[in-house]
Amino acid sequence: MCKGCGCSAPGEARLVLRITGVPKGSKQALEQYLLDLPGVNQVHLHMPLFGHNGQVKLDYLPEKTTPEQITAAMESWEPWRW
Repeated sequence: MCKGCGCSAPGEARLVLRITGVPKGSKQALEQYLLDLPGVNQVHLHMPLFGHNGQVKLDYLPEKTTPEQITAAMESWEPWRW
């Protein structure tokens, strides 16, 4: 899922994380939540179901956000808060 056409922007960096505990049926909502973060241009989430590995790949602009800000936003995503 990308904000625009899916092409990489100059100066983009890629962050790859492993995730667990994504509520069933919320893949698209999480991708959209991450796309709404400043500087995040593309998100691809591999759900830890059906043989996938629970990996999320994000292309982002380092001048607009940091890996720490992205991971903090992921940890605070409301469906994960019990």
